Amino acid sequence: MINISTAHIGSLPRIGEGTDLQRHKRGTTHYERKEISAHAYRDVEESVILELIREQELIGLDEVTDGLVRWEDPISHFCFKLKGFERGGLRRYFDTNFYFRSPLIASRPRGSTPFLVKEFSYAKSITHKNVRPVLTGPLTLAHHTHSTLKGYSKAKDRMIFFSEIIAQEVKALNDAGALRIQIDEPALAQNNSDLRMALQCLEKINAKRGQAKIILAFPFFSINSLADKLKSIPVQGFNFDLTALPLISPKKLIPLAKDREMGLGVVSALNTKLETLEDLRSLIEPWTPHFPFLCLTPSSGLEFLPRSCAFEKLKRLNDLKFALGSPSPEGVA
Repeated sequence: MINISTAHIGSLPRIGEGTDLQRHKRGTTHYERKEISAHAYRDVEESVILELIREQELIGLDEVTDGLVRWEDPISHFCFKLKGFERGGLRRYFDTNFYFRSPLIASRPRGSTPFLVKEFSYAKSITHKNVRPVLTGPLTLAHHTHSTLKGYSKAKDRMIFFSEIIAQEVKALNDAGALRIQIDEPALAQNNSDLRMALQCLEKINAKRGQAKIILAFPFFSINSLADKLKSIPVQGFNFDLTALPLISPKKLIPLAKDREMGLGVVSALNTKLETLEDLRSLIEPWTPHFPFLCLTPSSGLEFLPRSCAFEKLKRLNDLKFALGSPSPEGVA
């Protein structure tokens, strides 16, 4: 019998309908105006994280995230905790509806003490569910930054630097008890011309994972052109965006079935329409004969949606799991 689990794989809306669900927005405004302390603002963030995790528990997800509440965006959250970076011009993040300040390397970049482990440890302390930490991959970080320094003017040089930083984060997360560590690499699915360098970087990261499993995620893009190369990627699982076209045939991925976990992003994080169970079943059923374990997820983080819609999408994942007849054990390992 196939084992199906459900997981969230990224961000959640920080605000919602109603006055109380606006407190993150109010807290951010007060903090930016220096009307509250960093400690008080952290309390606001942690109250929102607790709320989001409780909602994921109530839905019945097997694996949760902290909603990436502390993230400004997938690029800045890493770069501006490092030395040597300055804020550059506005850039759009792939085909999403938000922009970010592209980080500029203005002096020799340097790492610091791993910081994601504190975020993970707090989330882990407030739930009995498995918590999935999320990182942005070295290729995506390299392609969304630039440099005035000659030594980092090429994307491959920035990839090497970011892979070293991410490897440190992965080691710390494993030591803190993370079971799965997700690395988002939409840039690799968008254009795999940098695959050779990406493999070298992922090898370096994989060497630091300990007992944790690395799940490589490809939000926003089809991995159709990358399918025959996935076997060579040194990770323990993948998460695919099945809402992106062209659709990948599961038969192309059968060589991965024996030793890789397979996550399928089946509900869209980029539009508010709630998928029907019938449509989702028809999307998933071609996969079930080939893979003994499937994890149902959104296509990416859900912060682009209204909060009520985001949680309806997550609930639909659990509805689909039970419709397919696989309740899966709580807290899937």
